[in-house]
Amino acid sequence: MANENIKPELTNAFDAGIRFSLFNKRLDIDAGYYHRNTSNLITYRNYPIELGIDPQFENSGSMSSQGIEVSLNARLIEKEQLSWSVYANMSTLTNKVNTLANGDIIRSMDNVSGIGRQSETVGSFYGYRIKGVFRSEDEVDLQKADGTPYKSGDYIIDDVNNDGKINELDKQIIGNPLPDLYGGIGTGFRYKRISLDANFSFAYGQDIYNRFNQQMHLMSDYSNQSPDVSTRWRSESQSGTGLSRAAYGDPSSNGVASDLWVENGGYSRLKFLTISYDLPLKNKVAFIKGIRVNVTGENLLTFTSYSGWDPEVVSSSDVLLRGIVLAPLLCRGRLFWVLKFHFKDKNIAYAKDPIQ
Repeated sequence: MANENIKPELTNAFDAGIRFSLFNKRLDIDAGYYHRNTSNLITYRNYPIELGIDPQFENSGSMSSQGIEVSLNARLIEKEQLSWSVYANMSTLTNKVNTLANGDIIRSMDNVSGIGRQSETVGSFYGYRIKGVFRSEDEVDLQKADGTPYKSGDYIIDDVNNDGKINELDKQIIGNPLPDLYGGIGTGFRYKRISLDANFSFAYGQDIYNRFNQQMHLMSDYSNQSPDVSTRWRSESQSGTGLSRAAYGDPSSNGVASDLWVENGGYSRLKFLTISYDLPLKNKVAFIKGIRVNVTGENLLTFTSYSGWDPEVVSSSDVLLRGIVLAPLLCRGRLFWVLKFHFKDKNIAYAKDPIQ
């Protein structure tokens, strides 16, 4: 049936800022505040199964984002054969779902869920909180969703509603994939024919759900596991250091999405470093402006407490499924050279990248 009541989602944006130019325009500073409010969010309403109607889309939600943006560009040295510039930018981000008339929106990927919930950050990780491991049968005071008791060596899951049974009602917000602060710092240095350009990027305040790390500690089949599982729960006398028991098939669902695998995703990274040299041309050709040789390294240094391969996680284009690591991501330094010919009307470049 046609739904003629659906309208486009609308975003109202408000921006205010100020710009300074100081020291004879050698230093430029921009500072601003932004606020975005999106209304008419397209969600869907579930109807009783007796009606035989699938979920129907409708406009029934709103969301807001706001923050501060600051940028700086400083030309420290400007001479004919020597120049040095520094630039930086920083942004903050606060996001909140304001209204959802049809309740929570939950999407899952590889047993990990992201949620849209009123008064929470969009795409927050949704799962269980682990309080420890049952060291003995005498400590077991919770039941599974099917009514059977847990066993010693199983994870102790936070019983949110205190009904003695762990089920979907005990899921809660366990992490936030959006950064509170992000930006970059860069510099450009030129001396005669030699140039050096560097850029650092950073992001802090976001979480990462390391699903791959969880799989390496699950112990539910004969797959290779992390060496850490040697410290798992084995018996009452060998209660381990916080990992559950090994059980084929995971009968107690110790592999559910939980805060055990949520990590701090903050990082600082040397995004790229480029050294260039302009080759001297003894005999100038009319149609060649110059030849420059570049050597560039990418992702040469990363400072982070995250245990995975790469803290810059791109798991899905879905806003509800950000920051989820499903498999080991390859993040390695790259070194390659580029030879560019600058013509008056076009540029031609030859590159050599060992990864290719």
